[in-house]
Amino acid sequence: MGINAYTADWLLRHHEQGLFEGKRRIAEFGPQDFLFCRNYMKRAAARLHPDPDAARAFHHRIFPEDADPCAPDSQRHFYAALGLTDYKAFDYYDARAEHQFDFNYVINMRDRFDVVTNFGTSEHVFNIGATFASMHNLLAVGGLGIFILPAMADIAHGFYNIHPLLFKALAHFNKYEIVEHTYVDHAQGRALRHEEDPDDPAPFSDFLELRYDQSFTADAVARFARNLEQERRKAEAGLPSESVYDYNYVILRKLESVRFVWPSQII
Repeated sequence: MGINAYTADWLLRHHEQGLFEGKRRIAEFGPQDFLFCRNYMKRAAARLHPDPDAARAFHHRIFPEDADPCAPDSQRHFYAALGLTDYKAFDYYDARAEHQFDFNYVINMRDRFDVVTNFGTSEHVFNIGATFASMHNLLAVGGLGIFILPAMADIAHGFYNIHPLLFKALAHFNKYEIVEHTYVDHAQGRALRHEEDPDDPAPFSDFLELRYDQSFTADAVARFARNLEQERRKAEAGLPSESVYDYNYVILRKLESVRFVWPSQII
């Protein structure tokens, strides 16, 4: 999926709130590139490095010469700035990954990590459940599983959309605390607005109140229709328009060392 301006700021906000304090080891499912956030990363660099020269150097490590595309190892520099200095990537196809794994199969290894990220990987894996089991196996107790996965309408992007209820079930059966679950409607639009104006708080406001029941469906569909109509009107006016789709932004904390339980919808 990649890390856009919205995602980068979401992670940076959690860093500033102390979520990653004491955490060092991070496993990433698929090395992430920075997309649509060259402008935003200048602001992020200033927040991470008060010294202007250090901020400029950091930004150039992400985007050499202030130009797209990002550096191949840019994600390592960004995570290190959040305190996550021991970085390992897992991927079957990307040569940058330290561990070559087919995500259709559950990963079992002795290494444990403080943070495991899944930013748009699960939906591309036919045996999707294996990705959740692998994340569980790799997480240390107290570790954070961070998910950014499609919820609705991104149907040409991968094999699956993931309903919000899955994360509640995952937490229930596998002893996780739900640190955050935000249903981010019009995810691309929010990301592009944040890239255009990193000071605008609007992309981080006006979220739907997430409920794990059928009543949430009507709200999500109505919001989707509103966003779709907004983009249609922009296109008719000759203005740039964006694709409309929704994503789950989720952080789970592993509370106990238990064998992974494959969830059922009985909660």
